[in-house]
Amino acid sequence: MEKNAKIFVAGHRGMVGSAIVRTLEVQGYSNLVTRTRDALDLPVLCMGLKNTVVAVTAAGVLVSDKGRSSCIKPYVGQLASAQDDLRVLDETSAGRTVKVTLCPGRHFICSADSSCTVVWTVLSGTGRADGDGAAYRLKPGDTLRTPAHSRRTLSADTELTLIGVQLSQS
Repeated sequence: MEKNAKIFVAGHRGMVGSAIVRTLEVQGYSNLVTRTRDALDLPVLCMGLKNTVVAVTAAGVLVSDKGRSSCIKPYVGQLASAQDDLRVLDETSAGRTVKVTLCPGRHFICSADSSCTVVWTVLSGTGRADGDGAAYRLKPGDTLRTPAHSRRTLSADTELTLIGVQLSQS
């Protein structure tokens, strides 16, 4: 496969998906397209299960035998309390528009690949953006540009909602 071939990895933040992404990056693949399970808005289908508890949150899916469901209860609480959200609002050959909501204390790493610039607009909340040797305070109405070949970390002080527009430079 060509090193610049577009490769799609769903669930890139999970244990298996993140390992796949790291392996591909180490092998020199640079055109990775990633989405979280929640961003894909896929249904969870369980068939043939008896006495089973299934808990679905934006952060993950937990499955347990009904008799052991009390064992997963703390994890359900952790997942439910940390419901960051990333939604793809629009995607065309010209670019992509996403909406990101971060819970207080959470972080989002924004990497602009070699052919894209990302422009972020803060809709609500407060936070910080770090990258390129600088730190910026974020508040509603602020706009932040992440140029191609760069990386920023967005951090939420309060619940922080942003719109990101990724513009292809082709």
